[in-house]
Order: sequence, then structure tokens, then C-alpha cells
Amino acid sequence: MDFYKEKLSRKWGGWSIAVVCFSLTYGHAYAQPLTLDTALNLAEQYSPTLRANSAQIEGAENVVSASGILPNPKLFVGLDNYPVSGDAAWSVTREGMTMQKIGVMQDFPNRAKRQAEVDLAKAELGSANAQTEILRIELRQKVASAWLKRFYLERKLALYDELFSENRLLSQITQTQVISGRTIIADALDPRQEATVLLDQKDDLLRDLNKAKLELHRLVSAEPTENLSQIETLPDQAPSIYLDTSKLYHHLHQHPELKAFQAEKQTAEAKLKQAQALQKPDWTSN
Repeated sequence: MDFYKEKLSRKWGGWSIAVVCFSLTYGHAYAQPLTLDTALNLAEQYSPTLRANSAQIEGAENVVSASGILPNPKLFVGLDNYPVSGDAAWSVTREGMTMQKIGVMQDFPNRAKRQAEVDLAKAELGSANAQTEILRIELRQKVASAWLKRFYLERKLALYDELFSENRLLSQITQTQVISGRTIIADALDPRQEATVLLDQKDDLLRDLNKAKLELHRLVSAEPTENLSQIETLPDQAPSIYLDTSKLYHHLHQHPELKAFQAEKQTAEAKLKQAQALQKPDWTSN
């Protein structure tokens, strides 16, 4: 019995240590505000679409490595002049012309076909890279939009505390004026009506903010959650964003969508060359 208690104590003691370690790690992860740059990096890291495209690029790179090389040699075995009739039928020793053969055969596709295969593989790799870059930029745009939307919704929500304070002050002033006879009773109802409008607006804002929190968390986390208490906080200061328009103009030709069009053009040209190369004969050596 004492041994069982000691074993149980060790078991629960281990669980306690694990829980404490998890709490410290989890608390540290969410203690740091989620900056815009961090959100962009996390989104690229956890995006299933980008991971799938990375696998596609890896496959295209393997195709490039294997393209243009000669096919594997073939081993062949057989019998020549094998008799199937007469006195020597079905014998490999009774007929002098019967010969066993064994050897290696190598196919040699024409050079144009092999070069077209290389060009096509490289073009498809370029297309895969361009499509991945487009997806990456679209993802970053979504994350930046979700981050900024949530940030300014939170800033807007913070202003409602000041609006409610001003509304309460206005209500107190109008009540004092009604008591002193300097205004009519109907004027005292205006602050209450404004407070009702503010409450409705705040409820709508909270609903939109909760949606924005969940949307941003879905983009930057590998494990989306519906628990708002587990969602990261944002910094108090807005990010500093600077755009060098002249640099953007000079690098316009490197835009991913333009690169995608160029890759599609190269792919089409490579397929045309491959079709033309198929009309040329191949040869085999054995």
C-alpha cells in the first residue's frame, strides 16, 4: 500500500511539474503583444496553402534534376532460332542455329527532345515559384488587413469610455439645470437617449471586434480557437509603415503576377518545342 501511495505521488507530482511548465510556456507566449511583423511571419509559417506549394516546388525541383538524362538501360535475355517443329522441336541443344542471347539495351532520345524536357521542367518550376509568391503576398495582405482592422477597432472601443464619461457628466448637468429651473424636463432625457445609442454602438463594435480577433488568430495560429481569452493582445502603438514609391516603380517588372505570366509563356514555348522534338527519331544501342 505504501509503495502504491509513493508511486501515485510520483505520478501526480510529474503531472504537476508538466502543468506548471506548460502554464509558464503558454503564459510567456501570450504575454508578448502580437506585432504586425510577427503576425506576418507566423501566418507564412502556419499557412497550409504555402506548405502545400512548398511541397509542389520541391517536386518540381526533383523533376528538373531528373530531366534531360538518358533513360535507364534495359537488360534483355532470349533465344534465337528456337525450333518449334520437326525432330529438334522444343530443344535448345539439338538445333545448331539455336542461340541464347543476353545483353544490355540503351535508348537514346534525340537531343532536341531531352533539351525540351529540361526547358519544360524549368519553366514549370518557375511557374510554381511565381504562384507561391502570389499566394504569399495575398496572405500577407489578408493578415495586414485583419491586424489593422482589429487594432483600430480596439482603439475605437477605448474611446467609448470617454464618451460614456462625458454622457454621465452631461446627464448630471441637465438634471441640475432641471432642478434649478433653468431648463425643461424633456432636456434631461436627451443624455439618456444618447447613452442608449452609445450602448447599441458599443455592442455592435464588440461583435465586430470579436470577429476580427478570431479572424486574425485563424491566420497566425496553427490551432484556431473560439476562446477569446486565448487570443493574443496587440501593441498599444500603431506600426510605422513607410512606402518608397520610387522603389516600387523601378521594381514593377518583378511583380509576382508579371513573373507568373512570363513563366506561363515559357511553359507554353517549352511544350511547343517538346511537340516539335517528338517528330525527330530516337535510336537504340544494344
